Amino acid sequence: MSTPSIKVGQGNWGIKAGNLLGYANTDKKFVARDFTVGRLLDTATRVNASGNIEGVNANVPRIDYFGGQASLLVEPSATNSMFYSQFINSWPTKTGLTITDNNAISPDGTQNASYIQQTTGGAIVSLISPVVTVASAQPQSVSFYAKAGQVTSVTLQFGTPALWVGSTRVRFTIDLLTGGISIISGTGTASSVAVGNGWYKYSVVTAATVASGTTSIQTVTNTVFSPNSGDGFYLWGVQWEQNTSTPTSYIPTTTGSVTRNADVISLTGVAGLIGQTEGTIYMEVDIRNMARETYLIRIDDGATANILSLRKLATNEIRTTIIAPTTSGTINISSAVFAAGILKVAFAYKSGEIALSVNGATALTANGTFSFAASLNRITLGSNTSASSEFNDRIRAASIYQTRLPNTTTDGSPSLQSITTL
Repeated sequence: MSTPSIKVGQGNWGIKAGNLLGYANTDKKFVARDFTVGRLLDTATRVNASGNIEGVNANVPRIDYFGGQASLLVEPSATNSMFYSQFINSWPTKTGLTITDNNAISPDGTQNASYIQQTTGGAIVSLISPVVTVASAQPQSVSFYAKAGQVTSVTLQFGTPALWVGSTRVRFTIDLLTGGISIISGTGTASSVAVGNGWYKYSVVTAATVASGTTSIQTVTNTVFSPNSGDGFYLWGVQWEQNTSTPTSYIPTTTGSVTRNADVISLTGVAGLIGQTEGTIYMEVDIRNMARETYLIRIDDGATANILSLRKLATNEIRTTIIAPTTSGTINISSAVFAAGILKVAFAYKSGEIALSVNGATALTANGTFSFAASLNRITLGSNTSASSEFNDRIRAASIYQTRLPNTTTDGSPSLQSITTL
């Protein structure tokens, strides 16, 4: 059967009672099936259809429109350790500056962005955030939204205040007009992305070199924003995440740190929709956060003995895996290395041979016999039993076929190459 037995997304997203709707092919028509969404607490955000950041209730899927394409945002648990993420006037040190909160329209579409204004022309100014206590040998991720006013360039740093030297500090400059960001000193990676209305989201991730102790974000010592009194820029949504190499979506804070729980999205009791002896799994994913290994999809028996999965490795390869008690060993295929962006992936399996195609490439194949000791009956999108390999980006579509699609066809019927061609 060349029609999917169940599909999710492809622009057709639905939510019912907080659950994500998939569509199962029953009697040659698609009917809704509820994927359970587990994410405790009302601390998650998404980009809505208007392009604004907004909060999403607990246990509700995050249909995210970042980049204009509706996608399912799936992220691991994360904590914003920075107090007063959008109340900059509550930060402890503001030398030579006037901070006006709720001064401009922020990326969430409301007037809650702060204006950072130099009070004396050509004077030295200092802005220091609340301190964050960090553990040694852990990567640190700092992200924030900023927009140009009269001031169009700012140099910032973070690290252990008593040791503002070498690998304990990261110093970087942001261009508020172009979104440019560059690290001047210290070890780390920097990136930015335009989010509309002149705002950019800037991110800096350190290597595991920041010393333990208290630290903060601050303008570099002896900074002069502008030669003119009254000049300034806009700041909103400051986030500090520890032990992560990938900044996640915005988590607002006030007087303390705030944790967003992981998105866990699964559908159980669907053995009749999964090919037990052969099948094809298709995924379209928007992978911009490529830093670590993540699961795209996992199909299993509700335990860990019988597994089909698609993963993105830390080396930016796509890997298929079959694990079964009666297999001739774990069967894997790894693709070529891919850059961040949109990936269309198809994984076909049938005892004797499996195949993988990514973005229309010639299918890679591997030999190996297998049979599952129990029925595969659970589909999990973007997560695994290990938190360290949970997905951390956007899923555009997923489909499951109960037949092994051919690598190529000449009659226009679906094949691994045709369904993955960008």
